[in-house]
Amino acid sequence: MRKVNVLYSMVFMITLFGVSVNHLNACTRVVYQGDNNMIITGRTMDWKEDTRSNIWIFPRGMERNGEVGKDPMRWKSKYGSVITSAYDI
Repeated sequence: MRKVNVLYSMVFMITLFGVSVNHLNACTRVVYQGDNNMIITGRTMDWKEDTRSNIWIFPRGMERNGEVGKDPMRWKSKYGSVITSAYDI
């Protein structure tokens, strides 16, 4: 009897997961950790509409600031990055 209950529970959970996946609007994130503390992070843009994406490349050592207030925080980037912005932001 216990095997039957476990089987029904598994079938129910798999069915519930299969039905709910069709309604998700989320991004998938992948992280790779390599040798010498190298970390690469990637994310998909799983949207059902066009997000008017732009790809930006920022080099290492770029001067940055917080752009807020009279005396914003300032820093120089330690790492380069490739990013995607959505909705022309």
